[in-house]
Amino acid sequence: MKLKMFGKRSLSTLLFYVVLLCLLFVVFIFFQFIPDLLFKDDIPVLLNILPMLGYLGFLIPLGLLLNTFRKEKIFTSKAVKYLNIFAVLNLVIPAFNVLVSILIYDFEFMEVAPGLPLHIMLVIFSLFLASVFKQGFQIQQENELTI
Repeated sequence: MKLKMFGKRSLSTLLFYVVLLCLLFVVFIFFQFIPDLLFKDDIPVLLNILPMLGYLGFLIPLGLLLNTFRKEKIFTSKAVKYLNIFAVLNLVIPAFNVLVSILIYDFEFMEVAPGLPLHIMLVIFSLFLASVFKQGFQIQQENELTI
């Protein structure tokens, strides 16, 4: 059996369910912090929630993107939109985490910056892929008009 990349019973469907499980796990952990937030005036508990919000900001657009890849038509405006959102959040969230780590936790820049080049490469690749999908969507629309 050959595994398809897109469509039903494909790798993108499998990855969608993996991301969905990760998202549920992060939400479960988030709800574990709620009693501490309600009954304690503790800043570190609040700061432990910030990385989880970053994970949510990463997993939600990724899940939406993989959900569009589960369909038979992958060159859609939604795929382009979700790729752009994924790229922007991959630039904003790590930069925000670095700022919080430096300003609040007093880390040095070199202690928290090693992951930034990977995020920047992911942003560039996502934007490149978004432009490819946009051109594919335009070509698909032109072909549908000529038929």
